[in-house]
Amino acid sequence: MNPERWQEIERVYNSALAVEPGRRESFLKTACAGDESLRREVEQLLISQPRIERFIESPALEVAARGLAKDQAIEPPPDYVGRFLLHYQIVRKSAKAAWE
Repeated sequence: MNPERWQEIERVYNSALAVEPGRRESFLKTACAGDESLRREVEQLLISQPRIERFIESPALEVAARGLAKDQAIEPPPDYVGRFLLHYQIVRKSAKAAWE
């Protein structure tokens, strides 16, 4: 999409946000003047607008902290002592991995 087209979509979208939701359809009909592609783009943005607001309300650090907390809550791996891996049997758990 070229920059001029994006600016036009953004202009109509921002203007539509200022219009009461019940009057937006009429506004878009006039503002888009038969340009159905423009109208569809703006309508999609308007439909997505509530999700965008919720996304922006959550600070990135808060979302990252919740994700890290979830990762740390993961249970330790199961004990594989006595099990076979191909033709090898795991006989004991090492205190430290060989590659560390």
